[in-house]
Amino acid sequence: AAIGSTGCQVAKQHVQDGRKENLEGFVKTFEKELSGDAHPGVYALDCEMSYTTYGLELTRVTVVDTDLQVVYDTFVRPD
Repeated sequence: AAIGSTGCQVAKQHVQDGRKENLEGFVKTFEKELSGDAHPGVYALDCEMSYTTYGLELTRVTVVDTDLQVVYDTFVRPD
């Protein structure tokens, strides 16, 4: 819905640093050639970010497969 419409609100503590418009420093993942009998699978990656004394930093990474089974989950120690 449009900003300001009924039910639309943003908490005072809502995190917004405006970085979605500036992707400098990000790179696209290279394309990988697969053999004809390969089954690469499909995975979803979720990265949790937290504000620290150094700013916004990665603190957790989780990967799930198409059956929503967790295949990787770890906390990341920020600098």
